[in-house]
Amino acid sequence: MTADHLMELGSAKIQHGPHNDRVYLMSMGSESPECCLKAVKALAKQHGYSKIIAKIPPSAYSVFEKARFRPEARVPGLLRGRDPAYFMARFLSESRSQESEPERVRDVLHRALEAAKCPSRDALSPSYRWKIGAPKDANQMADLYRRVFASYPFPIWDVNYLIKTMKDNVVYFGIWLEDELVAVAASEIDWESQCAELTDFACCPDHRGQGLARFLLTQMEAYLTARDLPTAFTIARSRSYGMNIVFASSNYQYAGTLYNNTQIAGRMESMNVWYKSLQSHRICP
Repeated sequence: MTADHLMELGSAKIQHGPHNDRVYLMSMGSESPECCLKAVKALAKQHGYSKIIAKIPPSAYSVFEKARFRPEARVPGLLRGRDPAYFMARFLSESRSQESEPERVRDVLHRALEAAKCPSRDALSPSYRWKIGAPKDANQMADLYRRVFASYPFPIWDVNYLIKTMKDNVVYFGIWLEDELVAVAASEIDWESQCAELTDFACCPDHRGQGLARFLLTQMEAYLTARDLPTAFTIARSRSYGMNIVFASSNYQYAGTLYNNTQIAGRMESMNVWYKSLQSHRICP
């Protein structure tokens, strides 16, 4: 498997490469909107990418809007629990802006929003055990990610990448059946913005339908709430009934769809953004 490049522009973080055929401004840091805009446009032009996506604060909105970026998602409270963040996109090819399965995407969202009317939480069967992942678990985690995903936007199949992110800002949560890791998920914490992206969910096919993803989600929320992080969000495959329903039925709110955004599971897919205020939905460990 391959992944795109991660780079820093001063304090800004950018991902770009041919795998996702895009530039992704992940964080502006303390850089100016004008500086970040110039950098992402230059990268897109240099490599011929067909999409630029930027996660920006309200103060940068007008700069990107004037550059013909359009909002695809707005996440309230993503910045320190007070200000929203915007996912702004500019498509550099007409075909990249067109969803190839619009009816399925609409149906997934419809069913997820219906599921939101009946919130639920899952208990873990006594045959399973869970814990926070450690470097010694990285080989099992990488192996599970390789088995579940034909492609992924970040190199989660790389043991060294997993260990590095554990040391940086990612907390992994796993479920084991005896000595076998059967489900895993990650909480990527942005301490500066006081939020976390709940991501990298993977479950062994033989153990699906047991509520493992929802259980992991509950544990991650408890972890974040105990550390006074006010907002959690996720970016879920828009054609996946399971994960969208898991988040919607766990009181997450729909924030928008990032069209043809991510190379995942072997193809380019649109992604739904969901968020939750952990201040108003306190979870007990």
